[in-house]
Amino acid sequence: MEISAFKYGSVESNGRILTWNGNSIAVSKINSVDVHYDKRTFPLIAVGFIIIGLLMLKGATIISLICILIGGLWIYWWYNHRVFDYTVRLRTSSTEPFVLPFGNNAAAAVKVRDLIIHEIDILQ
Repeated sequence: MEISAFKYGSVESNGRILTWNGNSIAVSKINSVDVHYDKRTFPLIAVGFIIIGLLMLKGATIISLICILIGGLWIYWWYNHRVFDYTVRLRTSSTEPFVLPFGNNAAAAVKVRDLIIHEIDILQ
């Protein structure tokens, strides 16, 4: 039987035991692995700024352009940061999943998930 091992950041496996931040779990006990993330809600107030800016366009041009700019930049920032707080969740037969936090590093979360899935495939 082929045994695989890896170390990626604070996550380490010897082929049978997965350890991270002082926690450990047997790879054979893991039923599923997924990447979870949180999403920010759309900033409706930014749309309000844009609408107010468009309504005031004829009277107070500078203020209306500032409102449109603020609303547009807010929506732009939201679009680039709408997904955050990536975690890898390991589900076992216990009620609560084990969570490996990765912050805003989506690539690391996906890489660790893929490595764990590879480990599970080898053990089966």
